[in-house]
Amino acid sequence: MRRNGLFVGVVMACLSAFSETRVLIVREKSCVDEWRVTDNGQWTRKGTWLACGTDLKGPHSIAAADGIVYVGDSRGDAGAILKFTPDGKFLGVLASVPARPEALAIRDGFLYVCSAFGKNANQLFRYSLSDGKGGVCLTQGLSVPRTLAFGADGLLYTANRGSGEIAVFDVAGDKPTCKAAYNSPAQTHGGMLLDYDRDRLLIPSKKPESIDLITGTAKRPLMPIPVQNAFSAAFVNGEFCFADHTGKIVAWDPDTGKSTVRATGVQGVCDLLNLTEALDGTASRRRTAASARLRAAGKTFAYKRFDPERPYDYTPLRYNNPDATPYLKTGLICYPMAFDYDGDGDLDLVVSNWGIPTWRGTWYFENPTPKGKKDALPIFKPARKVGEGCSNVSAKTYPDGRVAVLRQNQITWEFSKSGWEGLKTLAGLPKNIHYNNVRCNMWRLADYDRRQGRPDRRHRRLGAVRLAQRLRRKRQLEERADTRTRVLDQERGGCRRRGEVGYAANRAP
Repeated sequence: MRRNGLFVGVVMACLSAFSETRVLIVREKSCVDEWRVTDNGQWTRKGTWLACGTDLKGPHSIAAADGIVYVGDSRGDAGAILKFTPDGKFLGVLASVPARPEALAIRDGFLYVCSAFGKNANQLFRYSLSDGKGGVCLTQGLSVPRTLAFGADGLLYTANRGSGEIAVFDVAGDKPTCKAAYNSPAQTHGGMLLDYDRDRLLIPSKKPESIDLITGTAKRPLMPIPVQNAFSAAFVNGEFCFADHTGKIVAWDPDTGKSTVRATGVQGVCDLLNLTEALDGTASRRRTAASARLRAAGKTFAYKRFDPERPYDYTPLRYNNPDATPYLKTGLICYPMAFDYDGDGDLDLVVSNWGIPTWRGTWYFENPTPKGKKDALPIFKPARKVGEGCSNVSAKTYPDGRVAVLRQNQITWEFSKSGWEGLKTLAGLPKNIHYNNVRCNMWRLADYDRRQGRPDRRHRRLGAVRLAQRLRRKRQLEERADTRTRVLDQERGGCRRRGEVGYAANRAP
């Protein structure tokens, strides 16, 4: 009996070892790691599945089908789709992509690739898995797409980080079309995950969202997820797992709202792949079963804007024109400036867009309020392009009516006439006001000298770095000053000139 029990134990242990799920984690422009996940949710790193070298330059996305693993390789403003065996052996190049392969999705013998940044941003490419032929198939409805996935309805879901929407496309024909655009306040990272078993869409963020695709309603659990930038996700051993770019894998239960950190030390993770399910067809079968179930029940997905149930979210603003649609189509990276552009005495709206290529430029929205009247909520006229798009810009109106428009160490007082061509460089300013150059390098004028009719030169030359240095130097001088001197200085009403502190100290009795 003991031998039989021992034999059964060994067999069960072997089966348990072989039941581990293989997960590939793409670390941006670094490598592809292989992890093993047990049924109880334990993640263990097995090593580097693929490292940068002769074939791989900068991995960024991954997908698998029919025993082949496809890796999107980033090479500056361009990229390539590489083919590998499940063990990491290089098989060749499927296709070259004129953009960084941000995310991959496979269906019906085609590989779909989206781009989010660079020269050819916000485009969808399609390539045949048999011969690699293909190219651009869609340029509309994309705004910094970070994730691609096919739903049970056969449509392609795209998480647009720029517009905060989930865009749904029908890509079956030669001319893909947009079926819907789901607006979600949780869509801040560009991540999503389709739950085929429950017909819902999961969006990770600090305040995640679970969207019912049948009714078109959304719910936001009260418990946040400990993520900062989660745009990669995978379904692993019954858990919805999101990868935080800062270096951890978080499992989330959308029914209870609870989350658990399953793995750490994966900094720069930008894509996840459940290799086991992708190769054995489990993911495809789950999607096919969901599609059949929906057809049998006569149900279809609700292609409309969601009406989320958000008990603690913001209240929508009421506009003075209920039929107006306040959508300027300026994209993610836009810089609005409110000033009198046409000189008629009211505030117009000028938006410099550096995001969506089709709307890239500086756009003027005229305020139609008649002269002599005021309108707190005007409905602006359609946009008119007045220049090229610029980043990190701001505007300020002064009491005499003059308007200063700034852009990174440059200024113009005649923007309405000369546009960006009238910019003049300001000398003596730091190249970037942030010590590590990670934030928008914005500039603003702090004061105005009415007597000179121009900005106060002291404030104009004072960036954030100079201000910090000046305050730090002031504190150091105060700490070094003699206590007796400071007391006398306070009794005499304070110093009015340089050197008065020493003068007061010398006169002390």
